[in-house]
Amino acid sequence: MPQTLPTVPDGSPRRSTSSVRARLGAVIRACSIGAVVVGTGLVAPTAANATPYPDGELADSAGHAFCFTPSFDNYPEHRTRVTWAMSRLDTQTDLFDIRETCVAGTDLWWWRSDLPGNLRGTYSCWERTPTNRCDSANINMDFPEINQGPANDVYDQQKTALHEIGHSVGLGHHSPSAHNCVMISGEIPSSSLTWRSFHSHDVSHINATF
Repeated sequence: MPQTLPTVPDGSPRRSTSSVRARLGAVIRACSIGAVVVGTGLVAPTAANATPYPDGELADSAGHAFCFTPSFDNYPEHRTRVTWAMSRLDTQTDLFDIRETCVAGTDLWWWRSDLPGNLRGTYSCWERTPTNRCDSANINMDFPEINQGPANDVYDQQKTALHEIGHSVGLGHHSPSAHNCVMISGEIPSSSLTWRSFHSHDVSHINATF
């Protein structure tokens, strides 16, 4: 079940997110025909063990709608980290983000939370479609815990946000021996964009699925 949900004013229009996402997906696919794609920022393939896919939840469509709960109201810098991560999803994959008010059917609800133990972030699906795709999920971010490391706080926050997004599109945890990418657990080893990117192996699976 969702956490305490922000109320939506009575009478506010509830658009069909599935139809909007379908139309946006069609436009993006149409516009991409014949285009030359340059500088997608994918992590270059390395000698690596294949990782299973999907290894977690799958979102309901290529349109990845997200919203900020009131827990983010006084933390614009933290909203910036999440927005960066959602944009990184757009840059690397065929998925596209849609920012909206938190309503039933919004894919990702972002929360600032005090998580137990040394957890830095969590993802949990609380509403599914009839085909068992995830229609709405919570992502919780514990920023003080993320900042416990010796350095790279901003990059670590970006990495954690993108890592949790990865769980929403079918990715599980990776070990560095398999793939050097955002899906490793814990603190990033350096400020390299490698640790704030999906591996090309994962991107190929994501694009084939959505």
